[in-house]
Amino acid sequence: MGPQGTQGDTGATGATGATGPVGPQGDTGATGLTGATGPQGDPGATGATGATGPQGTQGGTGATGATGATGPVGPQGDTGATGLTGATGPQGDPGATGATGATGPQGTQGDTGATGATGATGATGPQGPQGAVATTVVTGAAGPQSTATCPAGQSAVSGGYQDAAATSGASQSAPIGGSPATGWQATSNDGTDVTAFVICSP
Repeated sequence: MGPQGTQGDTGATGATGATGPVGPQGDTGATGLTGATGPQGDPGATGATGATGPQGTQGGTGATGATGATGPVGPQGDTGATGLTGATGPQGDPGATGATGATGPQGTQGDTGATGATGATGATGPQGPQGAVATTVVTGAAGPQSTATCPAGQSAVSGGYQDAAATSGASQSAPIGGSPATGWQATSNDGTDVTAFVICSP
């Protein structure tokens, strides 16, 4: 046999044959790689409000926060309008009497004032009591008739008699000497002795 000849040119493609019948299910292939994350989906519709849950337990008291810094002073506000005058309040109770102040120093001597006009004469006062009168008692000599005479320059203001026996009375006992009287005389009514006396005054 002779040597292999050179490869001839490829022939023209033949017409497509009819589709053959479906072959049996092949084995499951290995899991492919995770695909890239898809785009963000649209928000879902808002769900219905859930039922209120039970009351939770009381939490512990939180620590007191630090005092904040004092804020700056605000600007001066406008002066408000004058308010209406209030009604007068009731009278207060009297205050307690204050203590007596200390005596002030002696003031200087004032000038002598002008002499005032003479006042009208006052009404006459009532009669004053009788002043004391110096008196002298003179006793006459005892006898049926006894006479007591005032010293010169004095007059009798009163008089009487004494009966030493106390057994008789005087039939007469009276001032003598005119007006004013200057003595006193007493006469016994039974002849026994009596003693006249006179009280005299200047």
